[in-house]
Amino acid sequence: MEAARLAQAPQRRMRLTVLCTVAILVLGTIFALYRYIQNNSQGAIAQEARALYEEERYDEAMASYQRGFDRYPDSREFLLGLARSSARAGQSDQALTAWRLYLNQILEEEKPDRAQALYEIGRLYALKKAPDKAIEHLIQSSNLDPTRYDTYFVLGRLLEEQNRPAEALNAYRRALELRPSSQEALDAMKRVAGLVVDQPPPAQGPDREYEKHLEVGTVALNLKRYDDALSHFNQALSLKSDDERPWLGVAGVHQGRGNDAEALKFLQDAQKFIPDSVTIEAKINELEQGLEQKEKAAATKRRRKSVGGK
Repeated sequence: MEAARLAQAPQRRMRLTVLCTVAILVLGTIFALYRYIQNNSQGAIAQEARALYEEERYDEAMASYQRGFDRYPDSREFLLGLARSSARAGQSDQALTAWRLYLNQILEEEKPDRAQALYEIGRLYALKKAPDKAIEHLIQSSNLDPTRYDTYFVLGRLLEEQNRPAEALNAYRRALELRPSSQEALDAMKRVAGLVVDQPPPAQGPDREYEKHLEVGTVALNLKRYDDALSHFNQALSLKSDDERPWLGVAGVHQGRGNDAEALKFLQDAQKFIPDSVTIEAKINELEQGLEQKEKAAATKRRRKSVGGK
């Protein structure tokens, strides 16, 4: 019996060794799988990509965001990071593609996010020397969010480069309204106002007369010569009432005089003639919000005065 037990001892040791080896391999595989899953989880990839971006390692950040997007194509965070890091890495084509995909994932009611994406797309088109597409996207951005200084300033610069001084002047004016301390916007306005005034007289004709009234009216409005501006915008309206520009010009005169309610009423009338104007609709929304805020502030002031008088 003892001899048989001793004879089986090596076999038992062999089986034990095999079992230990298998257990180690299984545990090692499980650990490796756990590490793989952990390193490739959405949160882990996002954390790695953000760290690389903050360290200004844009090429590596771009690759990390791309890996995250490939694994999680519905994640906006990876698309947004890919767009930004690609632009920083100088990969404008990839950045443009990423911003377009990001725009497609944003809901229509998320206007500030859509405006941001449209601005970035417009800026990239400008870098690619495609000014018409750049201007188109920047105008769309400004219609969705009329409070972005950068949108109007970049738009003004592009319009100026395309020899469209009256439109550029309007964009620079809006930028200066949003940021009154901006010296660059003020200098640009003065520069472009000179271009509009110094333009040679064009060929005669009803369309040319109409455009001239718009240009002179815009210059007068920017110089706060409201009577002259109103006169030229009204003359432009008498020639053509299906263009949003003179309507917006007259509204700008009322707004410049501090009469936002009159500007709002005028633009609401304009919608009867141009019901599909996105720009007029955006301006109406802006005026309504401004008047609502003023009314709330006035109501608060009246309540405080009433309480103080008791």
